[in-house]
Amino acid sequence: MFEKTKSFSIKRYWFDDIKLKSSFYRIGESLNIDFNVNSTCFLSQSLVKIEMKFKSNCETCAEAFCEVTCFCEFVFPNLKCKEDIPEFFYSNSIAIMFPYLRAFVSLVTMQANFGEPIVLPLLNLSAIGQTVKNDMKVVE
Repeated sequence: MFEKTKSFSIKRYWFDDIKLKSSFYRIGESLNIDFNVNSTCFLSQSLVKIEMKFKSNCETCAEAFCEVTCFCEFVFPNLKCKEDIPEFFYSNSIAIMFPYLRAFVSLVTMQANFGEPIVLPLLNLSAIGQTVKNDMKVVE
């Protein structure tokens, strides 16, 4: 019949190392956005932890006005080796994390009274999924 689809679920997510510098923010300027992603597979826990570092600066200011690190843990049933992780996980994990990051950046910049909240554009981040896969560390 049909092979059971390997699945995963999000266990938890959290934000850490939040930095805001309103003096580097210029209302109305285009934003430069940068992501740095690290991933670790913990086989004994059937868990993958992804760290997504977000940084943004305005076009006329090289200094970042916003830096946020988001962590997310995903659990898998019976994860024995990295090859047990389905291919669709890599790009989908980033797609799952980004709305949380996007909402957090909007909320924190609104609460910090930046003049107007920063609303990150919708982005196609599927290319980052390849980085998640290629650079993943495996811990027994």
